[in-house]
Amino acid sequence: MSRGWVDQEVKGLTGEEWAIARLALVIAKAPYQVDESLVEAVYSINRDEARLIRILAWASFTAARRVAQRIAAAGVVSADDQVASVTEAARTQPVETTKDSIAVSQ
Repeated sequence: MSRGWVDQEVKGLTGEEWAIARLALVIAKAPYQVDESLVEAVYSINRDEARLIRILAWASFTAARRVAQRIAAAGVVSADDQVASVTEAARTQPVETTKDSIAVSQ
């Protein structure tokens, strides 16, 4: 599948900004298109793994936030209602764990 759409979005950027913007946009809009070349373009400029993880986390969080805003704007359920519902469930529902429900890595 073509990633020509992302090149249109980042035209005018160069170097490190171009590589980061391409990766962030693909993560946010079409994560199934992320491949080694996108990651390597960012990682080859600066081999700091923590920095790469921050870029990935920021792009993912930004995409999730925008989806939540669109859902709230559509009137499906407000963001406050979502938070209240999750908070209430966490407060009132007991957590039960059994030996079978806990994954143990060996």
